[in-house]
Formats: sequence, C-alpha cells, structure tokens
Amino acid sequence: MGLVFVMPVSEKETDHVSVIKETGAPSTLLLKSYGLPYIFWAYIAALFITLFIMYMAIKAPLIKIGKSEDIINLLIYYSVWATFVSIPSFLLGALFYEKSFIKSGKNFVIKHKIMGLTLISKNLVLKEKDSFSVTHHLDSPNVARKNRLESMRAFQNQGYFTLRAHIAKKDKIIIIDRHGRKADLKKIEGLLSQY
Repeated sequence: MGLVFVMPVSEKETDHVSVIKETGAPSTLLLKSYGLPYIFWAYIAALFITLFIMYMAIKAPLIKIGKSEDIINLLIYYSVWATFVSIPSFLLGALFYEKSFIKSGKNFVIKHKIMGLTLISKNLVLKEKDSFSVTHHLDSPNVARKNRLESMRAFQNQGYFTLRAHIAKKDKIIIIDRHGRKADLKKIEGLLSQY
C-alpha cells in the first residue's frame, strides 16, 4: 500500500507516529499511514458531480422501470442502484482508509481501518525484535530496461521495494508495506526495529 498510502519514516512526524511508554513494559510504537493527496478529493468531487448529473438524467425512467413487474426491468433497476451506491461508497472508503502498525518487542499488529473502524487486524509474533527486511521486486523489465541505454533511463521500469516481516509461526515471511523508494522502507524498517 505504500505506493499510494505512505507510512511515516521518522519519529519527528508526530501526527502519524506515537510512542507509548509504560513502566515495566517495553515501549509501544504506533505508525499510521498518511491519507491520499488532496488532488484525489477533487477527483472524487468531480465524480460525485458526474454521478449526480447522470442520476438526474435517468431519474424518471429509472423510477418507471422500478415500478415494473418484469424481472429484466427490475434487474436493471437494482443493478443501476447498486452502481450508484457502490462507486461513491468505495471511493469514500479509499479517502478515509488508514493502515497502522503497532509494534512492541516481538509483538506486531497490522490494522486496516476505514473511517476509524477496524476492518482487518492481524496480530503477529516476530522471530526477533528486528525481523524485517527490504527486498527489490521487478515484475517484468521493459525494453528500455533491457537495452540499458542512457537516453532511455527515464523510461526504465525500476520496479518497487517491499518491506517484509519474518514471523515466528511456521518460519513465514509476509509483506507489510511496499514503496518505490528503498530509502523510505529502510527508515521504516529501522524505526520498527527500535521498539
């Protein structure tokens, strides 16, 4: 998710990083992802306006179809309403999505929230306190990357980097974040390894 929803990389980002210190227990680190850039709000506002105009254009025929007893007409009626409800709901969920990491010793929790409500929560136990690694991933190199011409450098598929956690259970490795910049993932890895 780090390609779109960026995680903080330093303790100085106090709006999205907090450290909870309790006496007699190890400190707990909480990292919360940043939201989408403001340009996405403009995109969604434009989409809502478009959907409203579309609804106003088909409102009368849609109500007429909904009153019909024909199964095909009712199928069209409900599928149009499902579209009008699901698209804005999904996009609003994306605007208010938040991913958070909670780390204390070997305990590691990943939470996915929408509008503050936790949808998915994974409680993991790491092999070691600092069981993280950053690896490079390249799906498929394009022609510019294969030829390695200096003039085509800007067009090369560089791939992305993944931050992985090594889990104690069954010696499993899971991807917890990904990013286009290795340096940012290395900073997140160092931050998580401290606590």
